[in-house]
Amino acid sequence: MATDPVTLCDWCVKILHTPDPFTKVKLTQELNQLWTSGQITKIGEGVAPERPGRPDDLEFVAPGKAIRLGKAGSMQSRIAILHSLSNIEQWAIDTALDNIVRFKSSNPPRGDQPNPSGEDCLMPRSFFDDFVRMAAEEAKHFLWLTARLADLGSHFGALPVHAGIWESAAETAHDVACRMAIVHMVHEARGLDVNPNTIQNFRKAGDTTTADMLDVILADEVTHVETGHRWFDYMCRQRGKDKQEVFRVTVQKHFRGVLKPPFNEEARRAAGMEPELYQNLDTKESATNV
Repeated sequence: MATDPVTLCDWCVKILHTPDPFTKVKLTQELNQLWTSGQITKIGEGVAPERPGRPDDLEFVAPGKAIRLGKAGSMQSRIAILHSLSNIEQWAIDTALDNIVRFKSSNPPRGDQPNPSGEDCLMPRSFFDDFVRMAAEEAKHFLWLTARLADLGSHFGALPVHAGIWESAAETAHDVACRMAIVHMVHEARGLDVNPNTIQNFRKAGDTTTADMLDVILADEVTHVETGHRWFDYMCRQRGKDKQEVFRVTVQKHFRGVLKPPFNEEARRAAGMEPELYQNLDTKESATNV
């Protein structure tokens, strides 16, 4: 950006454009401190990039071509898992900040329509609080994971990465409820399902340091899924729509895969997601517009 960031959206756009992952993390932590201390007071305006910045030398592959992670039984597998999780955390920072810029209003612009203006169009203050906090927590996770990678003799960027989460973010850029459903209630909730086994596998391999760290990250991720669910529920109520119906149609239309069990029902319930919301979505059916 040509000038120093002033508003919340200024900061978010600057961070979204930042390619270096550690600079992105540092700026995200600075934004969190400035926002929570009240030194940033204005939401402002901004245009989110079509794709966040990434280092030129980072190798990308299609999600289906990503390397096999294994079950943490070897050093190679443990490094691959930590690298994959680090990549997820980078996208999680970006999606949280993109939520702020793109959905500062509950009626985001479409096509060539002007951006809505006026305080009555803004999402509640707690929306911005939630996603600044989420971005900062994802930044913290990235630092932990990459520090552990360094302990194991590797670094972020040593392996190819994919942009599957951002592809879903782009698919849902038109609507805040769709974004909450797919990015936070599908992708992040899937993490709640698979991470306990990952943690167990690290413990079996004798890597209690990583396992203990992943336990803390998992607890944070429950709150992130809860945040996405809460704002999805908020938008459904604002629009007078049935939450379960909207979620199921949204998944059928905007998620490329299917939701496969087993589910971590305990963690999902802690995040506000009851089983009837997501069960029996393991096949594709026709969906009406959402």
